[in-house]
Amino acid sequence: MSFMIVTPLNLASASENVKFKKIADVSAGDGYDILIDEGNDYCFVSLGYTGIKLYDITTMESPELVEWKTQENNGYAHQLYKRGTNIYVGDGRAGLTVINWSDPENFVIQNRTLGYYGWSATSDDAGETLFLASGGSLFGYDTEIVLFNITNPGQLELITEIPIPEYCVDVEHKDGVLYTTSEAVPLIAIDVSNTSNPIVLDQAPANTGDSFASDIEIVGNYAYIANWEGPFQVYDIQDPANLTLVFENEDYSDSTCVKSDEEILFLTDGTEGLILLDISDPINPIEFARYNDGRVQYRVDIVDDYIFMTQQSYGFIILQMSPKQIPGISLEFIIITLIATTGILLFLFRKKALK
Repeated sequence: MSFMIVTPLNLASASENVKFKKIADVSAGDGYDILIDEGNDYCFVSLGYTGIKLYDITTMESPELVEWKTQENNGYAHQLYKRGTNIYVGDGRAGLTVINWSDPENFVIQNRTLGYYGWSATSDDAGETLFLASGGSLFGYDTEIVLFNITNPGQLELITEIPIPEYCVDVEHKDGVLYTTSEAVPLIAIDVSNTSNPIVLDQAPANTGDSFASDIEIVGNYAYIANWEGPFQVYDIQDPANLTLVFENEDYSDSTCVKSDEEILFLTDGTEGLILLDISDPINPIEFARYNDGRVQYRVDIVDDYIFMTQQSYGFIILQMSPKQIPGISLEFIIITLIATTGILLFLFRKKALK
């Protein structure tokens, strides 16, 4: 197995080309996850024991609180997953909570499925099966992926449960394969094409020390892994039965979320802040900008050149990124180069003509 370990880079020149303007700073509680609806009109924020808040963001400089669903059953709102007009919440001790928001000003709890410790959820492409990352012995729950039939969100039907090594935190689905993280193992691939008989295809080598895989982002044939107390990693998943580590960076060792938008990867790190990586070469992410205001950045969502980011103990902020592009050869640079080259050629031609 071969992969690249990178060392700290001198990014001053690249970072100077990217500017971040904070256009909103919302004190909402202990920010965990954030999600923007397709119309870019509403922002959902999970806030742990505080519950879930919905903000109208049609005026991004001043988000307006529209609805607030407080917690029940000692729940803790973790990650949010939206399918249609339903929000699926990994809700800690409250398990899985399903909220219908067809009326933004009146959240309706469609379902609460207790007996699990909910972290995150995703579904298959058809939207028929939901996969819930659940558990952790510290809380007295088994660690497992729980499969539900969600054709009727108001009455979920349990399909099966897949045991996972300690602390299953995140799940992603691609082409009939489920990818998940755990405290013990950074990446596990499971064939769920037959939901009644899931089959583990492969798992990465176990984490060492206190490393804890916390988030996955699938981009093409690669899985980008954020680790608490461990390196940022990239795995080749072209063959899910042969997961291959192709990149590792020890600099980002307190990361909690990884999110992609086009060829930019947004990585949040509790110490380093928000880090932007160029992934045009998928196995060699290169940092080109970062934002750090001294708070603990937690999770992000991106809309055009706006970055929505939760912060522990604060709530969330909205940043405008300018320009939203990977620094490279600018048009201005090309024009100046052409003018300079033309000038030199004219000078040489004139000098030759005078001889």
